[in-house]
Amino acid sequence: AIHRMMQEEPPDPPPAPPPVVARQAAPAWTKDSLAYFCGCCQKEFNLLLRKHHCRHCGKVFCDECTRYRAKIPGMGINEMVRVCEHCRRDAPGLVGPEVMQRGSEVKQCAACAKTFSRTGALTKTDLKHHCGHCGKVFCADCSRWYAKIAHLGYDKEYVRVCTDCKDLPNIYSRLFEWQRDADVSQCTDCQTSFKAMVRRHHCRHCGRIFCSRCVS
Repeated sequence: AIHRMMQEEPPDPPPAPPPVVARQAAPAWTKDSLAYFCGCCQKEFNLLLRKHHCRHCGKVFCDECTRYRAKIPGMGINEMVRVCEHCRRDAPGLVGPEVMQRGSEVKQCAACAKTFSRTGALTKTDLKHHCGHCGKVFCADCSRWYAKIAHLGYDKEYVRVCTDCKDLPNIYSRLFEWQRDADVSQCTDCQTSFKAMVRRHHCRHCGRIFCSRCVS
């Protein structure tokens, strides 16, 4: 019995604990009263050229030079925040699209060239949507795919992906299409036809359309 026990392989060692990541200290913000020029393009601030702080370095820039958005996990910042051009390009540990277009400057969808409404009506077709991968602005139809993009910090949440980025290989851990209401006339499961009393409902996992009974 002792010989048999000596021949048995030893049990696997317990898994190593996850590494402890040192949290990066938040930068000291430059006071607005001490900033007269943009820290990047050197334009002079005035009533029309406002000051903006980079959330990574804390320095003051104009709006154009802080048009970038990124997550800063080292500082505990897990949502997209404003960062300057220098930090987005050179600083380690920032995750997110290289450039996030500003919706206020975009008049047309980047894919179908549909002109966004100028009336301010908040309908689904009028809304602008950012692609989580390329950062460009699209209409709802051209950004109806959802995906997790781990290398950009979207490993626990789904973000919209545009028609140009949806077919990129080896980028997404999961990708699905949000079906358009106009394309579906029957419930995906029971084949019941949709009408005034039978409404459409999207499954939040696969993006397909069902009746209320089949998504209960």
